[in-house]
Amino acid sequence: MPKGNVPPDARLRAQHRERLHDALAHVRTAAAQDTSLRCTTLWQHVYDLDRLRETFSHLRKDGAVGVDAVHWRDYEVNLEANLLDLSSRWRRGAYHAKPVRRV
Repeated sequence: MPKGNVPPDARLRAQHRERLHDALAHVRTAAAQDTSLRCTTLWQHVYDLDRLRETFSHLRKDGAVGVDAVHWRDYEVNLEANLLDLSSRWRRGAYHAKPVRRV
């Protein structure tokens, strides 16, 4: 690959990430313009696979395990399958987060 060229899949990921941010920017703008606006369909943004993938990529790699005792390295081994499962459980309403552990 010639020096300085970005692989095509990286460009597509970056473009899609911009669309995700644009969607949330649109929600923020609408909410700022009309304070009586009630957002009732935001949940679809939470279980969106691209958003989950992006969120996972922003995790602190030196962070401790979560309350479920799963380290990010273990979750990453089957990342796509894990994200699909998480998204599916959220969509069905079958996902229930464990209580936050206070330290």
